[in-house]
This record gives sequence, structure tokens and C-alpha cells, in this order.
Amino acid sequence: MSAPQSTTRGFTLIELVLVILIIGLLMAIVAPAMGGLLRSQRLDGSARTIAGMLKEARIRAAADAKPYRLVIDTDDNTCWLEALTPQGFERPQSSVGKVIELGDGIILELEGGETEGPRLMVRVEPDGVGDLAQITLTREQDDERVAVYCRTPIEPYIIGPPMQVTELEKGADDVDTDY
Repeated sequence: MSAPQSTTRGFTLIELVLVILIIGLLMAIVAPAMGGLLRSQRLDGSARTIAGMLKEARIRAAADAKPYRLVIDTDDNTCWLEALTPQGFERPQSSVGKVIELGDGIILELEGGETEGPRLMVRVEPDGVGDLAQITLTREQDDERVAVYCRTPIEPYIIGPPMQVTELEKGADDVDTDY
């Protein structure tokens, strides 16, 4: 009697090599597109961080009945909030004063507000009035730009395309907030 023959088939070495090559080619095509998506999310994430911190500054200024300001250090791309004390503006000891990193490869510019060397500052008063300012974030690699701004001193800061200073002073009509 002869041994039973097996009816199961496996993959040949050639079939496995072809599948691995196809997967490698697909990864080579998809990887650069994914890198661009991640860089774009980093820029948008930094803009959302700045807008959120400006909103927090307004809330804290009203709650504590004293001015706050957002400080952005352009040397190391970090930002934090400071409160006005009798000694001047200082970082609170609470989590409000925590230093937040904005990411590498981003150029930060301020129109309006104040500057001291590499530091950009946007002030918010206890009554909710803030500096009429625009913070423009530019990704160094491809010059993609996004801005955080308010159209009037009492409106919330929003994220959108960068504007000319004269447009900021017109008011909140026709604001594009598709970011």
C-alpha cells in the first residue's frame, strides 16, 4: 500500500517574494504622502494650541480679575501663560503656567501685541478685551502658513489663513474659519 498523498498546497518562494515586492512598492509610494500629512497636522496642532491658550488666558483673566498674556518664545518654539502680579508678569505655579512645545520647523511671527527679543506676547484684560493680534505660523519646509487671530479686541481668537493688518481692523464679517 502506498502512502497517502497530501492535498494541501503552500505558497512557492516566488509567490512570497512577489507579494513582498508589491508591498514594498506600495509603501514607497504611500510613505511620502503620509509624511506630508503628519507635517500638516503638526502645523495645525500648533495653531490649535495657541488659540486654546489665548482662550484660556481670557478665562483666567476674567476669573482672577487680572491681566494675562500668552508668551511665545521663537528661539525654542514654546509658549506659556503669564499673569500680572505686583512684581510684573510671571508664570503661575499651577498648570496654567506650564511650558508647551509648538514643534520644530515652524516660524512664528506676530502682528500686533508686543515683542521683546525672541518673545512674542499677546495680552488679555480681565474684561475679555485682548490685543488685536495675528500670530502667523509658517512651516519652514514648504512655506505652508496658517494664522491665529481676532478681528476685533472682544472676539475670540480663531484659526484661518493669514490676513493683512488692515483686514484685521475691519471686523468679523466674512471670516473664513475652515481650519
